[in-house]
Amino acid sequence: MTDKIPELAAYAARPEQSLAAHAGGVVDNIHTITPATGTTAYGDEWETVMTTLGWVHDAGKLTTFFQKYVQKGTRSVADRPEYTYHGFLGALLAAHALASQDVSEEMRVAGFYAVAKHHGAIPTLQRAHDDYAGTRNRVDDKYDIVQTQLEDIDTHASDAADALLTTATDGNLEWADIPVDSPELYKKYLPHPSQFDAQFYETVLRAWSTLVCADKLDAATVQPPADTSRPDIERFRTNLAELPEGESPLETELNRLRTAAHEDCYTTLQQAYVAGNRLFTLTLPTGFGKTLTGLRACLELAEQEDSRVIYALPYTSVLDQVDSVCREFLDADPLSGAYTIHHHLADTRTTLNERADSDAPNTGAEALFAETWQSGLVLTTFTQLFESAAGPRNTQSMKLPALQDSIILLDEPQGLPLDWWNLVGRLVQSLIDEYNATVIAMTATQPQIFEQTPDLPSPISLTDSTEACRAFLRDHPRVEFVLHDSVTNHLTGENPETVSLDAAALELVQATDAHSNTLAVVNTVRSAATLTETIARTVPESRSALYLAEGLQQFYQEHSDAQESDTTRADAYLDFLAQRATVNGTTTLIAALTTRIRPRDRRLLLAALRRILDDEISTPFDSCPTITVSTQLIEAGVDISFDRLYRDFAPIPALVQAAGRCNRAFDGETGTVTLWRLASAVEGRAPPSALIYGQRSLLRPTREALRPLWKEHGRRIDEATLIGPGVDAYYDALHTQRRTKDRTDSLVASFNNGDGDTLRKASLIGDEWETQDAVVLVSDDDMSQFERYQRDTEEDIGAAREQFTELKPLIVTVPVTDGDEQDEGGDDLAVVDATRVPTDYDIETGRGAILDHAQFMSDW
Repeated sequence: MTDKIPELAAYAARPEQSLAAHAGGVVDNIHTITPATGTTAYGDEWETVMTTLGWVHDAGKLTTFFQKYVQKGTRSVADRPEYTYHGFLGALLAAHALASQDVSEEMRVAGFYAVAKHHGAIPTLQRAHDDYAGTRNRVDDKYDIVQTQLEDIDTHASDAADALLTTATDGNLEWADIPVDSPELYKKYLPHPSQFDAQFYETVLRAWSTLVCADKLDAATVQPPADTSRPDIERFRTNLAELPEGESPLETELNRLRTAAHEDCYTTLQQAYVAGNRLFTLTLPTGFGKTLTGLRACLELAEQEDSRVIYALPYTSVLDQVDSVCREFLDADPLSGAYTIHHHLADTRTTLNERADSDAPNTGAEALFAETWQSGLVLTTFTQLFESAAGPRNTQSMKLPALQDSIILLDEPQGLPLDWWNLVGRLVQSLIDEYNATVIAMTATQPQIFEQTPDLPSPISLTDSTEACRAFLRDHPRVEFVLHDSVTNHLTGENPETVSLDAAALELVQATDAHSNTLAVVNTVRSAATLTETIARTVPESRSALYLAEGLQQFYQEHSDAQESDTTRADAYLDFLAQRATVNGTTTLIAALTTRIRPRDRRLLLAALRRILDDEISTPFDSCPTITVSTQLIEAGVDISFDRLYRDFAPIPALVQAAGRCNRAFDGETGTVTLWRLASAVEGRAPPSALIYGQRSLLRPTREALRPLWKEHGRRIDEATLIGPGVDAYYDALHTQRRTKDRTDSLVASFNNGDGDTLRKASLIGDEWETQDAVVLVSDDDMSQFERYQRDTEEDIGAAREQFTELKPLIVTVPVTDGDEQDEGGDDLAVVDATRVPTDYDIETGRGAILDHAQFMSDW
C-alpha cells in the first residue's frame, strides 16, 4: 500500500522516509492491529475511522516549513517554530475527513484528539477543548498558524493534499473543500466533550493508542505480525499429562483434586466464552495448582480464538516464579516472538518527549515489539496493564491495541491497591466492552471487586472444586493458625503491646532446632534486616550463626558461569559456602529475602533454600537449623515449603498467602502459622503492620473477621475455616466499611469524564516514598555486562535494549528517603559499584543496595 499515493513520494515524513512510504506503512499497520469487523461505541466501523486517521495524521508535513525543517534539522527555518508543527492541522483535517464520511459526531472529536496528540498524551478533554475551540486570543493564534500552513499547502502541495484526502475518504473530501482562508470554521467539528457519554474517553484512548502504535511501529521499521505467535500448547499438554499421580494415598487424592479443578476450568471457560461470557473467577486454596490451571485454561482459549494471553501480577518480585513455570512447561523463551516479559524496568530508557504539540521527527528507536505486546503470551504487572488502560503516557499506549480479544489473567487481584479497586472494576468493564477482552481473577482469597462494580455482570466461577479442596484441608490439615498473645490482646483492645524484635528473635531461635526450619514473614524491609541481625546476635555461641548469603559476592567473583540452571548454580554455591565456613549440626543458617536484593540473587538464594529444605536432596547444611526472614515477596508465587511460619499482623488475605509457604506438600504433622504483632525496628514508631496496612484501613476488617473466629475456635484456627468463612467475613467487612457500591469514586469519575491529566498522574505504586532504580555490580562479570550496555546505549539503541534485558536481574528499586518502605518505582538508572565498596550492598541481612556512593549513568 506504500505506493498508493505516489503524489506524496516527493515529500519527507522524516529523514530518509517519504510521506508516501510512512502514511502507507501506518495504514498497513492499522489494518493489522485493528479488528476488521469491529464497531465503535457509536456505531462507526473502526477500520474506516482508523484508516482515515492513518492517512491524514501527518498531512501537516506537506508544508514547506516542515520540509525545510526535516532537511535542516532546526525549526529556525520558519518565521515561527509553530509553522513546522503538524499535529493541530492534521487533527482538523482528520475531523473534516471523518465528517465527510458521515462518521458520528463523537467519533469525529475522538479522531481529532487522536491526531492532535499522537506525539503527546491525552489531556483532560474538557480543558483541552478550550485550547482548541475556545475564544481566547491564544486560540485565535492557533488558527492563524493553521491558516498560514493551509495557504502554504495550497500554493506548494495542493495536488498531493488532494490525493491524500480523496484516498483517505474514498473520494468524499477533496482539497477544494478545505476552508483555507477561514480554518476557524472547523470549530463546528469540536463540540464540548461534556455533552458526550462515559464511553467517549475510552473511545478517544482507543483511537489515539491505535494511531500511536501504528505510527511508532512504522517509524521503528517493526512490522506487527499478521498472526499471533503463542508458546507451544501441545508441549504444555504433554508436560501436564506426565506429572506424577502421587506416591501416597494423600498425594494421589490431592492430585486428583488438582486435576478435577484443572479440567473444570478450561472446559467451563471455553463453553462460557462461546455463550458470550467474558468475566470469570478462579478460586482455589494455595497449593492446589492455580498457576498451571489458570495458564492452561487461558492458553487453550487463546489457541481456540487465535488470540493472546496477558498474565498480570501485582509485583515484579513474583514474576520470576511464574516465568519459571512458563519456561518449564511451555519451553517459553522471552526473546522469542511468542513470549514477552514486560514490567516497569523495561520502560526505564524509553520515555519519549511528550510535550503537547512538539513534532520532532521520531527515529522509531522507542517502538519495540515487546512494548506493543504482540506476543501470544505476555507476563506483566498490574501497573503496566491498568495504568496503561486508565491514563497512559504516549509510549505506554502502544500496548492497548493488543488487548483486542485478549484473555487477561489477573493473578492475586487482592494485591491491587484499595484506592484503585473501583477504577479497576470500571477498567475491566471497558476492556470487555471496548476490546472484547476476557478477564479472569485468580486467587485463593477472592475479593469482591467485580461484584461491587455497577454495570458488570456477576463473574462466573470456573470450577466447582473450591469447596472440595477446602473439605480436603479440613480432613487433612496442612496448617493451623495460632494467635499469639499480642494478637488476641489487640483483638480485645485490652493490651496494645507488641512483640519486640529481641523477643521475636529469641522465640525463633528457640523454636528452630537441628534438622528443622522456620520462616518469619515481616511487613517492611527494615523489619526484615533488623530481625535478621537480631537473630544472628541471639544464636548462642555454642551454636554459631551463618548468613546464607555470606559468601555470595565472593562466589560471583570466582564462579562466573551464569548460564547454569538455578539448581546447578545453587549446589555450587552451597558447596562454596560450606568450604569457606565452619559448618556442623549446631550451626544456625540465617537467610534474608527482600526486594532490595537483586532478582539474580533472590533466585539463587531461593534455589539454595529449596535444596536445603528438601529431605530428598543432600546438601552440606541439611542438619543445620535454618531460619529465613522475608518480606511479603515470598507470599505469592514462590514454590517453597517450611516446617513452621511466623507472620507479622496483616490483612487476612496476606495471612492466608503466607500460610501457603508452610507444609506445602502436606508432609508430616500439621504445620503451625503463628500470628503476632511485631514492634517497629525504630523505638517510638508505629508497628509495621499499622504503618503499612493501617493507613489503608485494612486492619479493622481483619480484626472484625478474626474476633468471632477466635471466640468460636480459640487461639488455634484451622486453615479451612480461615480461608473460607474468615476470608468471606473480611471482604464483607471491608466493602461495608468502604461503602463500595454507594460512594462516589474520584478515579472512576475522572475516567468517565475524560480527565486524562489526573489519570496519568494516578499510580498503583504508592508515592509515599521517593524511589530509585539502581543497577548493583558485585563482580567483574557484572561490570563487563554493564559496560557493554553503556557502550551500546551510546552506539546502537537496538543492541542496548537487548543488553538491558540481560541487565534486569542486577537491578533493584530502593528508597532515597529514610523510612519503612514498600518497593517499586523509579525512572533513572543509578549505579551501585559493590566491587569497589562491598558494604554498599548488604545482601546478608536483606537491607540490599545502599545509595551513599551511587552514581547516575550520565556521570559514570
